[in-house]
Amino acid sequence: MNAGSGDPGRRRGRRRRRLRRYRFVPVDFETFTAWAEEIVDDLPPRLLEDLEGGVQVDPEARRNPSDPPGVYLLGEYITEPYLGRFIRIYYGSFERVMADEPPAVWYDELEETILHELRHHVEALAGVDWLGLEDLRQLQQLWEEARRGARERGKPPGADPGRPGGESVRAGTGAEDAGGGTDGDGKGRRSPGGHGPAGGTGRDSVKGDGQR
Repeated sequence: MNAGSGDPGRRRGRRRRRLRRYRFVPVDFETFTAWAEEIVDDLPPRLLEDLEGGVQVDPEARRNPSDPPGVYLLGEYITEPYLGRFIRIYYGSFERVMADEPPAVWYDELEETILHELRHHVEALAGVDWLGLEDLRQLQQLWEEARRGARERGKPPGADPGRPGGESVRAGTGAEDAGGGTDGDGKGRRSPGGHGPAGGTGRDSVKGDGQR
């Protein structure tokens, strides 16, 4: 476990969630990181084989501008030419979309995010991307929700992305953004999103409101 920063080249899995109005944050960064270490330490070692960079916790929030309004990435499975394979969890994204949730829900969501990205890792080693297809379907659902909400409010679906108090979408799991988009991966919906830097692809995980 280590804290990560920067923008790696190959993004495989990304979990997204909708933004919520947030105030007090019930879980600080140190507690969150300790939880992540605890979850990883309890996993069977074989699941972590070939995961050279391990599971990293980044204090920042991350959002793909091409995702539905207000969607934040909770985690990503990344492969990078020099750093190898690793998972990055975004504490700042949890902070933005889960501030109203009790600590127990944070822990469950963190565990689900890590396991989700590990499934991307295992599937990548096996040469398949079934989870990426699931993520894509979830992201498409999130886009449908965003468009429906925009129609009800009489606004275009891209209005006010990511603004606290506005309609936003949680992201959970990831899918490949091969050749032009990031597929949402995680809990909820998936849909085409943005690319990582040249030379890599990424999956994101998404989650719609009301989904756990």
